[in-house]
Amino acid sequence: MKRLIFILVFFPLLTQAQWNYTYGNDTTNQEGYSIVYTSDGNYAIGGTTIWEGEKTMYLIKVNEYGEKLWERIYKHEGENWNITKPCLKETNDKGFIFLGNKLIKTNSDGLSDWKVNQNGINIFIDSINDNYIIFNGRKNGKYTTKSFTSIGEFVWEFDDLYYGTDNILLFKDSLIAQFGMTETGTSSTGISCITESKTISTNGTYFTNNEYQSLGLPNYGSRYDSHSSGISYLSETNDNGIISCGNWSNFEKVIILRFDSTLKTLWTKSYSLSNYAEHLNYIEQTHDGGFIAIGSAVIRLDENGDTLWTRLDINGKEIRQINDSSFVLIRTDIDTITGDKNINIIKLTGEGNIASNFVIPPLPSANGKLINIIDFSGRKTKAKPNLPLIYIYENGTTEKKMIIE
Repeated sequence: MKRLIFILVFFPLLTQAQWNYTYGNDTTNQEGYSIVYTSDGNYAIGGTTIWEGEKTMYLIKVNEYGEKLWERIYKHEGENWNITKPCLKETNDKGFIFLGNKLIKTNSDGLSDWKVNQNGINIFIDSINDNYIIFNGRKNGKYTTKSFTSIGEFVWEFDDLYYGTDNILLFKDSLIAQFGMTETGTSSTGISCITESKTISTNGTYFTNNEYQSLGLPNYGSRYDSHSSGISYLSETNDNGIISCGNWSNFEKVIILRFDSTLKTLWTKSYSLSNYAEHLNYIEQTHDGGFIAIGSAVIRLDENGDTLWTRLDINGKEIRQINDSSFVLIRTDIDTITGDKNINIIKLTGEGNIASNFVIPPLPSANGKLINIIDFSGRKTKAKPNLPLIYIYENGTTEKKMIIE
């Protein structure tokens, strides 16, 4: 077999590229909801796409540079999407548990191990009982929490949740059910709305307030001024407390609440992000004890809830801090002209800037010993036939060439 080597051109120093990738330009209406920083240092993205005219669950695996490794489309079956949003978690066996209009357990390559016709909006891995706990949206006037075994068998169901529930939290081996509004008062005294909670054990039984302390949240004021107030997400902190986020006063502000391990309120703060329809979808604690939250904007806080920085130009569904203390977020990019939707992931530095992918060193005038080969996105690779690559030499020279077989 003959090998023809084409040396194409020397080229100058390339500028830094932004770590900002969009997937789905070849199709229509792909939406990104959930992102996992996997145990192998890559990323898994849970979302939706349109397949054969139907909205379906869509799973993508990309490497540390954002390069797609594989994608899986799971055909639409069973439940519709009116109370569903995809949620993705990595399992102990390096596979994934994926919840959307059905519940799917996959291996590490995204191939289905089993599936259950169960929709929902959040999923927790109960490692003590080796179960998956599913929270689904409002159905027939109630919100339901269900448990399934690691092989997809139904265990228990709890459906005594009130109007407005958005999220639950697996906390201290039990489930705190986060409620939305509960009306109090009369038309003469004024109707107010408060956010309450209940606690369910992982075996599906309800704790009374005497058995387990209730999580009390502040009064949000008049129903007519605050009918859209509520907590949208909760997560556990490193000291076994809780951090939660949501919107306040009809989406005019966002709110973040911090609780200690006894569920005592440590602080409650609201923030104006100067955006239309302000909201937060997700919050987690950072390596330094502060917090990162995302919704209509990205907001970075210290341990006391004071703002370190915001990105008002970036919205999203989830954001994760990774090992180098940078952040990777998932969002849906919408074309302002066509309305087409595509999945978008962005990496932010610890200071809130969009991270850079690579820097190619400046070029002297002569070749030397080959020390590295990279592709046109700056990713290290090996020599490959029929693919243009960048060859970097010991003395700093580079050349772009393609080996044709």
